[in-house]
Amino acid sequence: MLDDNSPYSKLPATARWRDAVSDVPRHRIDPHVGMSLSISPGTAIASAGSCFAIRIAQALQSAGYNYMVVEAGLPWAGVEANRAGGYGVVSARFGNIYTTRQLVQLFDRAFGASELIEEVWTTKDGRFVDPFRPRAQPGGFESEQECLIDGKLHLEAVRQMFLNLDVFVFTLGLTESWVRVADGAALPICPGSGAGGR
Repeated sequence: MLDDNSPYSKLPATARWRDAVSDVPRHRIDPHVGMSLSISPGTAIASAGSCFAIRIAQALQSAGYNYMVVEAGLPWAGVEANRAGGYGVVSARFGNIYTTRQLVQLFDRAFGASELIEEVWTTKDGRFVDPFRPRAQPGGFESEQECLIDGKLHLEAVRQMFLNLDVFVFTLGLTESWVRVADGAALPICPGSGAGGR
């Protein structure tokens, strides 16, 4: 029994697991409850996250929704070349973002509220990658400077995305999390596992 002062006392039974699922016989569970969020085709929607975020982006775009893409690609490259380079796949060229820690870190970096070490990883082939999105540029960058410039352009695009979106969809990944000891940075992959770093 809920106390009348409980923050849950005014919520419908469908908002409480016990009342909606665990104490209800299976054949009486109602998976269809009223929707409190309404998204119209004009709603500015952005997404990021695991590989499932790509499927959400495709579904929203094919259904005619206003799906935001802030890093669409290089104007001189064709659609296929841009997609192969990670452009236009989701709202920005994030690569996979598996954890909420990575997402908050991205937000902080985009708004200049981060004290993380902005290093560049070197691959076995002598190319350069952004440790926060090591697979964003297939094969890596030719120079460290090119990698850093692309990272700055990416963070500005991400900042604009957050400033202009109405709805943000984030999908969690089912993988481990890596944290750099030096500064607490969350990394999408283990350094030295084939995409650079050590």
